[in-house]
Amino acid sequence: MIRTRILPNKQFLVAFLMSLLALLPLPAARANALAVAQSCGQWSITRSPDPSTMLSLDGIAAISPQDVWAVGYFIDLQGSNRALTEHWNGNRWINVSNPDPGTSRSYLDGVAGDSPTDIWAVGGTAAGNWEHQKTLIEHWDGKSWSMLPSIPGNLNGVSILSPSNIWAVGYRTGKTLIEQWNGSQWQVVPSPSPGKYGNSLDSVTALTSSDIWAVGQYSMTQFGYQSLIEHWNGTQWSVVKSPDLGSRPYELRAVSAVSANDIWAVGDYVTAPGDILLTLAEHWNGKQWKVVPTPSPTGDDALLGVAAISTADVWAVGDYSPGGQNLIEQWNGTAWNIFPSPFRRGAISGLSAVSADSATDVWAAGIDINKHNFTYHTLIEHYC
Repeated sequence: MIRTRILPNKQFLVAFLMSLLALLPLPAARANALAVAQSCGQWSITRSPDPSTMLSLDGIAAISPQDVWAVGYFIDLQGSNRALTEHWNGNRWINVSNPDPGTSRSYLDGVAGDSPTDIWAVGGTAAGNWEHQKTLIEHWDGKSWSMLPSIPGNLNGVSILSPSNIWAVGYRTGKTLIEQWNGSQWQVVPSPSPGKYGNSLDSVTALTSSDIWAVGQYSMTQFGYQSLIEHWNGTQWSVVKSPDLGSRPYELRAVSAVSANDIWAVGDYVTAPGDILLTLAEHWNGKQWKVVPTPSPTGDDALLGVAAISTADVWAVGDYSPGGQNLIEQWNGTAWNIFPSPFRRGAISGLSAVSADSATDVWAAGIDINKHNFTYHTLIEHYC
């Protein structure tokens, strides 16, 4: 099972890749992945650059057909994590240089934008063994990326209402972390942390200045976790009851909204016997959150990203096992269905984020690894 997020409180790919590297010599850098000719009405793989032999894309934001950003990390020749930013200019994907925070570990996990000159990316930075972790916030002004002051913690997701009203969510020291940009500075906004043994927010979606949602997970025991949903009403953040799945561990990894009474959150949950991992989708109808059935093709499946376009058009992405392949599902207004997703034969792959500029311009990003020669590269797919 692949999990392309790299943060400590999530299931993630790095440990899996490192275990493979321990058995095999590190290969030379791989050439860019082969592009697949686009045929509208289906998903196609798009050529993307590979700055190293081990990397991941964890966030994507579609601003327009000529302006899409993807963010993540790569590991350089010295073995250090470096934040990664890639840009689609309407013709091709290119690497774009971004500031180095001066630590041996840095990564970007979320990205959002409201114009070509106002793009925000968030993540984290830390010392050698991930100690003293701090937030990483970067801004694109149309010409270059700049880095803003950081605080202890990590940021997983970001959402933009306007250039002077931006929200980012994550965690620090086992508590939820929410920050707001007011046009001149980022400020921490108090938020609930109901879990005794840990709390984290993974994703945020902002509809209006008094209607913002964030999702993640919290833990009341040392060995289990539950989904966490929080809402901003313009004055304060509060926990909103999510569906009770009993004693089974479950979490929400992404949230996206069509309107105030049409919001989707996705993730995964564990069920017995055998600790089977199944996809999870929850829907807000304006009054309450309800679980909506989703396909789980193998019983070792998860949804990591969601993009809500309309009442009858919502996309969710993730991965499934055995073998490790990317998973794409679509809501058609009545039911969730698995949508054919391209993958490279002989590769382990997963998608961690999805974003839509329109119903005919949808992008997903993640990673895959060649099982034969153990080369690693970014995975970007497009639907038109």
